[in-house]
Amino acid sequence: MRAIRGDGEEHRRNTIQNDDSERSPDSHRESIWSVPPEYRAFYFTLFIILSITGITYLSWYEITQNIRDSVHATIVSIMIGSAAIFVTSAGTGVVASEVKMVIAQYLEEKVYRPRREKRRAETQKQIEEEVAAEVEAEVERVVATLREQIEAEVRKQLEEEKRQAVKQAREEAREEAHEEARETFSAQVRRWNQRRLDAEAKGEPFDEPPPISD
Repeated sequence: MRAIRGDGEEHRRNTIQNDDSERSPDSHRESIWSVPPEYRAFYFTLFIILSITGITYLSWYEITQNIRDSVHATIVSIMIGSAAIFVTSAGTGVVASEVKMVIAQYLEEKVYRPRREKRRAETQKQIEEEVAAEVEAEVERVVATLREQIEAEVRKQLEEEKRQAVKQAREEAREEAHEEARETFSAQVRRWNQRRLDAEAKGEPFDEPPPISD
């Protein structure tokens, strides 16, 4: 149980972190022309590649294909063209970053976030199932323990009732035996007394001893 609760707490912390990470890149932007921090590496890489490629091509073209009257005019043309290339590269980098951001947001909303939510729901469901299974096992263990205790108590009570019944049956049998012995002895005494009376009535001697109780 403690381990599962720990997993649940960690899952909630991960959920909060994921919610923070799912904030739109626009929340970090100061203006529409600024590049979000997470896209600046892409922007500067693209800007450098476009600028170097453009200036290299412009220099090659101005030196080899568009021959001017003087070296100074060629250098000025290359500098003016380089400035335009820098501006174009910067704008192209911003647009490309915007396009990448839009695509990333689309993929985030349509693909990655539903996938994360699905995994999160599956994890939550798994945690709930594990907790339910452990609770069920604990309930079964408690029920089994209570059942054993109740059965032991019932057996003890039945054994006690059995001992009491046997004891009572023995006492009743002993009383019946004593009663039967008394009745038998009384009958013997009555018969003996009757014989004595009959002998006295006839004037005959009577020397039979009286019956003795066992």
